[in-house]
Amino acid sequence: MKVLLIGAGSKWGLIFTKYIKDQGHEVDLVTSKVLSLEGVDSYKISWNNLNTEEVKNIAVWINSKQTEYDLIFFNHNSYTGVNENTFKNNSALPDLNSWNQAYFNHCQMPVLLLKLIGNSIKNETKVGWMITGMVNKRQPEQFQHGLYASAKHTNQSIMRLFNLHQHKGIFFVIDPIWFEPGGEMRDARSILNVINKIDGGGHCWSKDGHKLA
Repeated sequence: MKVLLIGAGSKWGLIFTKYIKDQGHEVDLVTSKVLSLEGVDSYKISWNNLNTEEVKNIAVWINSKQTEYDLIFFNHNSYTGVNENTFKNNSALPDLNSWNQAYFNHCQMPVLLLKLIGNSIKNETKVGWMITGMVNKRQPEQFQHGLYASAKHTNQSIMRLFNLHQHKGIFFVIDPIWFEPGGEMRDARSILNVINKIDGGGHCWSKDGHKLA
């Protein structure tokens, strides 16, 4: 299997990258980290400076491989610029530049990239996003992360639009619900198993293989 991963160079994402590689798959990775993993070809970016021109450069790198991917998965996280102080009764203002950068990274970049690498997507290519349980469940204790959740909700909507309008690919999102400390490898195995079994687009799946929406 030929795999393109976006933002899977640290924390759980790095475990997922290593797991996919260890299963014998070919992995291309777009990440902000410096990695030296045999079997993984990586393109280093700066999330703080990512813009349209850099996304075009990423697309040139991808297109030069002349590869049709079996899986493209967006696992990146970037949300800054707004915190609790913005909403308090004080004079704190949001950092709109950082907020706009985070929205570009989270929601606009995937759309732009997918449109620029059309030749790398076939009808059977699975294209997915990692989202969050806050999208589909009421979790008052997590409302402090509402803007992060809103970006993930937007990605779920983007996934459905690609599916609705019959773009090449099988589009989906994964809602991991929760990553239990110490269970990262188990979750990596479960999520890849779920992805391998997906045969239709437009749905949200749990890491245990349940169709949530």
